[in-house]
Amino acid sequence: MDIQQQPMEAPRLLSGWMMGSAGTQENHDILWDDVEHLPSAAVSFLLIALPLSLLLPVMANFAGNAYGNRIIAGFIAPSWERLLLILAWELLMVPLLAGVAHLAGRFFQVPMNRRQAFLVVTLSTIPLWLASLALAVPSLIFILITGMVALALSSYAMYRCIRRLLAVEDDCLATLFCGVIMVCALPAWTVILALVLIH
Repeated sequence: MDIQQQPMEAPRLLSGWMMGSAGTQENHDILWDDVEHLPSAAVSFLLIALPLSLLLPVMANFAGNAYGNRIIAGFIAPSWERLLLILAWELLMVPLLAGVAHLAGRFFQVPMNRRQAFLVVTLSTIPLWLASLALAVPSLIFILITGMVALALSSYAMYRCIRRLLAVEDDCLATLFCGVIMVCALPAWTVILALVLIH
């Protein structure tokens, strides 16, 4: 598979998940096969995590300059130092959560290599990264609702990744596996939200 086509596969796969029966089972399987063949953890990190992690700093800067107090009292565009901190924290979360996924795999006796751990984390985080676009709307309620919806979609995406990428057939096991990772991810994303909104 041409590596230049790989950045398109994760969004297409996520779209396939969310649309449910909109596509044929054959097309759905093709999307999974494309993503499963990303060659390494570094590729999934560079082609998925890195570009999507840029969304939040860019949108936070835009919202602060364009709307400011219309979102929340005292909200301003974060400093460049804070924007870099947000980006660094987003990127750091990927290997940290991949490590959590790997440890959870050992605990639940689910075979998983480093590439699979990174794929599970990066693919399931796509809804949360895309939720940054909600900052284009000057409404704190809208932003928070979008974040909660993205969190639910992220949990569902992780569950699907665990079932497909790790070949976990037991529904209860897949749910527990997903829950362990999400419990660790939630505080990390709470810190990011605080970095964006609280100055």
